[in-house]
Amino acid sequence: MKPSVRCLLSLLVALLLPGCMSGVYQTTLPPRAAAHPGMGGNAKYTIAQIRLQVRGKSLSSSGIIALTPKDSQSQPQAPAAKMALTEETWREMLNTAAAGRHPALFTTTYPAVPLAVSIDASTDNSIGASIAAEICTLCVLGGVLPLPFKEEAQITVSVMPLEANGAAAQSFAFTRKNNMWITIFTPFGLIPYPARTDIPRSTMALPLMLDIPAMTKESWRIYGFTADCIVEGIIREMEKNPKAFAAARQPLPPVASPPVSGQPPPNAPPPPIVLPPQPPPTDDQVY
Repeated sequence: MKPSVRCLLSLLVALLLPGCMSGVYQTTLPPRAAAHPGMGGNAKYTIAQIRLQVRGKSLSSSGIIALTPKDSQSQPQAPAAKMALTEETWREMLNTAAAGRHPALFTTTYPAVPLAVSIDASTDNSIGASIAAEICTLCVLGGVLPLPFKEEAQITVSVMPLEANGAAAQSFAFTRKNNMWITIFTPFGLIPYPARTDIPRSTMALPLMLDIPAMTKESWRIYGFTADCIVEGIIREMEKNPKAFAAARQPLPPVASPPVSGQPPPNAPPPPIVLPPQPPPTDDQVY
């Protein structure tokens, strides 16, 4: 067999070998396992408004992995065209996480006290350093031996009742880290990454060209983890500052429409009925 043919066959075999990865996920704001008993009263909260800002470079938290409509079926909330985490998608994820973990305090239906949430995320990863390490080791790291890869997101969240009545927004911040290692041509990447994890670690074998549905499912798991952390932060702010949220728990009074052309507002009580004065009875009318 000619050397060129052997090289071509070796390349084809290498392309069929699975790449492997193992990763852990950490946060400085781990969600508590127990459901919150509620803050008193019958009113519940719902997240009605989201403002989202993502800055920096990210592979798994800013939504750059493209999806086809078929791939999006693996997650009911996944957009059909691409994994673009819109403000509406985050609102749905946060409400689902909040009502699922704290049903005594949050609901996905109305009537409920609406909350406004602002999320500012700054992300960074070590992909440049990882590629340089792979090149400098002639693909020994990453190709044969596990190549470490890290991603970090600094997330700041502000929350306040939509009807705040002058109350200031409550803010908190936390860090979420993804640590993993990857191999392309060997199964060594399945060796568990040596670090603690706040959710079950991930291990998967992937073709060289990536298994998009598997990566999609794993990315949505990370998004769900981030949503749980944000909900945990909101709960802690409610516990620390109950007065900032208590005022909004009261039902808002009905707003009367302004009068039009001198007419009374529709909510005004009807005017009293005034009968015309009657003449005094005559002798003929007295029985």
